[in-house]
Amino acid sequence: MNFKLNIMRFNRNILLVGISLLLSLTAVFSFYHLLPLLLLNNGFAESSLGTLYTVFLFSYNAGQLLGGFLLKRIDARRLYALSTLLVALLFALLYLPLTKALLATLLFVIYLLWGIQLPPQGVIVHAAEEDTTRSFSQIEFFALLGILIGPFVGYGLLKFMSLKGVILFAAGLEILVTVIRWNVRDKKDGHGENIRFPRFSRKIVLITVFVSLAFFVFYSTSDGPFIPAILKKALSMDLRQISFLYGISTLISIGFIPVFYLLAKKYGMWKVMGISVFVHGLLIYLWSLQYPALILLVLGFVTVQPTYTYFMPLLMDSVSERERGGVLGAVGFISGTVGSLSPILLGRLGNPFIITCAVSIVAALITLVIPFENQGVKKSGI
Repeated sequence: MNFKLNIMRFNRNILLVGISLLLSLTAVFSFYHLLPLLLLNNGFAESSLGTLYTVFLFSYNAGQLLGGFLLKRIDARRLYALSTLLVALLFALLYLPLTKALLATLLFVIYLLWGIQLPPQGVIVHAAEEDTTRSFSQIEFFALLGILIGPFVGYGLLKFMSLKGVILFAAGLEILVTVIRWNVRDKKDGHGENIRFPRFSRKIVLITVFVSLAFFVFYSTSDGPFIPAILKKALSMDLRQISFLYGISTLISIGFIPVFYLLAKKYGMWKVMGISVFVHGLLIYLWSLQYPALILLVLGFVTVQPTYTYFMPLLMDSVSERERGGVLGAVGFISGTVGSLSPILLGRLGNPFIITCAVSIVAALITLVIPFENQGVKKSGI
């Protein structure tokens, strides 16, 4: 009972960020998993998907670095809201008839803006609560709820409109998200002249190496272009069926939030991330040997959750208040850039999931062999 009350108590800023994230990810994931198919329908060759996604993901990770720099000049609340407004405007532009070059350019900028949003979101969430494991778990709940609802919204809307119509709907929803984010309470949330980038300590290097390997795996599995293409080509699934499958995966992931939270409190975020990445790589590889065994794919998606939830609080608990925005941007850029190489390097392999499984084993070994001290909750005032 005490655990239930603890995990369900929400700080005001956590609630506002969480609701905004729920709505934003509902908008994005109403069409996100279908982006590879949008590109194919607009004349891009299937063989070019790996290159395109590497470019887009590089833009996303460069956005994280840029977001860390911008926090020196713009407070987190404004940066968070304004970058969201720009995403809404670009979503609306995607509705128009576009050349291949213009479509790719708009997506490049959208990914950049998504990356810019991460550092301000991270420092706002970290400033809100003493227990960072809980606050980031709560945010993950809202995020997964949005990722859950999004595909089902897309599933429903695609019955009445085109994919571009769904993206236009997402643009309208992002306007509402902008309004909510503008009302997040400003608490000196990591901006100003005192912001500085951290020196790379042992802990930051460990997290950077681990997250780089994890993203290398995820960017060719759960977040990559290959699985939607396989589902369409090998299993003849249509757009609505693919959206439905991703929605079911997220629904199960939400049920695992308290499980991962309890495991992280008992064994530490570091080890839980490592084991979950290993299980993810193994399950996706086993699914690649037997595509109809969709339960393996679904469970593989579930195990992505701990890394995305816990690497941020681990980073920010390891640096001073002034370094938080900078460390998120720097580590996000480095690890994400390494990860973004995955689609282009593995795209021409017969089965890229052999490599992702091997990389997941290496990532897990790092967390099991190399200790990460002082994983307890640490908080400085903002």
